[in-house]
Amino acid sequence: MKQKVKTGSGKSREMAWCGHTDFVSLCSSVFTENCCNELREIHKHDVLAKICEIVGPCPSNFSKAEEIFEGIKYEITNYVIHHEFCRQHMVNTELLLWLDGRTNPKNIKKLDSFIKRYLKQCAE
Repeated sequence: MKQKVKTGSGKSREMAWCGHTDFVSLCSSVFTENCCNELREIHKHDVLAKICEIVGPCPSNFSKAEEIFEGIKYEITNYVIHHEFCRQHMVNTELLLWLDGRTNPKNIKKLDSFIKRYLKQCAE
């Protein structure tokens, strides 16, 4: 099934409709948990190596690259999803809320508190 979707540029284009069944669960894999963990570390190492290419070849820069990666990985993901991927594709709300919680944990606590107070007032 196809549907017309407006892209970020305001143009409409025909895209395949993605239902809930079209989501891919990365948790259910043919790989074992140990294998998935190893793949994660390989991907992380590849990213760290790219950061080291920019920072410099000194071996101590690898730990600095890991510090940089851990410090900004969610912000980079947020940027890519909102400004590159999302302009052409639909994004799951659960992913955006989870990512916002990772990039702005203090804001999520405030929102959670506000919602709890609002729901308490509605129940009274």
